Amino acid sequence: FPTLPGAISDTLKFFLVVFVAPPVEEIFFRGGLMAYVRNFNPKNKWIPIIIQAFIFSLFHLGAYIAGFYQYPTILSGLSAVMANIAGFVIAFVFGLISGWFVTLNGVRNLSFSIVFHAGLNAISYASMIVSLSVIH
Repeated sequence: FPTLPGAISDTLKFFLVVFVAPPVEEIFFRGGLMAYVRNFNPKNKWIPIIIQAFIFSLFHLGAYIAGFYQYPTILSGLSAVMANIAGFVIAFVFGLISGWFVTLNGVRNLSFSIVFHAGLNAISYASMIVSLSVIH
């Protein structure tokens, strides 16, 4: 997770990561962006899915790189960025799966992707808390 301000409580961080970010991101990426890109080529559903997944991944990687200056050394900063390349790939795959699912006949809504996104964020957040407690 990107560095959130220290003044924010852990409860508020959890709320933002699990309950606020997923619907906002899903509405923007799978709702608005994918629909916008699909207007240019309505017959091909995969181009908008791939484009929104890529931009979604860049957005998530950008959140980590934005905090790059906070690392004590360049080496630790580069190490953190490289570790987040895996996060980029995971976000891309998630974007592909979510984008594909919301385009299926009979689905065509964001409910699944919002719940799926919130669940993944909750699992990621919980695992981060557990690993931080093991370190300390």
